[in-house]
Amino acid sequence: MTELARMVAARKVSPVEVTQAHLDRIARIDGRLKAYITVMADSALAAAKAAEGAVAGGGRAARRFWPTGCRMRMRRS
Repeated sequence: MTELARMVAARKVSPVEVTQAHLDRIARIDGRLKAYITVMADSALAAAKAAEGAVAGGGRAARRFWPTGCRMRMRRS
């Protein structure tokens, strides 16, 4: 995740792209895994868009937009 945060800060990838990739993966595999009780795609994308605006304005937003599941995994590892 540190490398991904650096890529967002360097504008190599956007928070919206990262969030959408996570949501796509959840949609693709969660039917088998049943790892998520609720996927809040709309609010995740809204947060990513807000973070994207902050990054564009030169602010620090690299961690603000991480989907909750990602934050939980980061804490456990």
